[in-house]
Amino acid sequence: MAGDILAAVDGSPHSYRVLEEAAKLAKSTGSKVLLLFVVEKLEAPPEFAQYVKIERIEADPDLYYRERVGKVVLEKLGNLLKEKGVEHEPLLEFGNPADKILETADARKPSYIVVGVVGLRGIRRVMALGSVARRVIENSKTPVLAVP
Repeated sequence: MAGDILAAVDGSPHSYRVLEEAAKLAKSTGSKVLLLFVVEKLEAPPEFAQYVKIERIEADPDLYYRERVGKVVLEKLGNLLKEKGVEHEPLLEFGNPADKILETADARKPSYIVVGVVGLRGIRRVMALGSVARRVIENSKTPVLAVP
């Protein structure tokens, strides 16, 4: 069995293309997919911030919101992998996405990293290759499959 496949997803529609390619690669190599979602600080909707305050949840509403979103994304995409018969492990990290993808790759030593060139920041990033994808490609010691 080959090493794991690290698939970085962000919950964007493009994550499904990343997942498809990671699943194909995992099936062809008999690998497990490490399904990674990185929680970065983004502004939560005002209603959610109000909810956190009313419920007296001891957390930064923005990070708490993204963590909840990340768990849902990992569960949904994980179920798709399960339907395809692909073994997977969900990973939820906090911080800068490119840094965390690289750190996870250094720690887990996958055979490949699969990233999308379009993410939550939108299509305008494609002209310069997505900033996360570019940083991962430029700094990775592991082969990277960039999904258009």
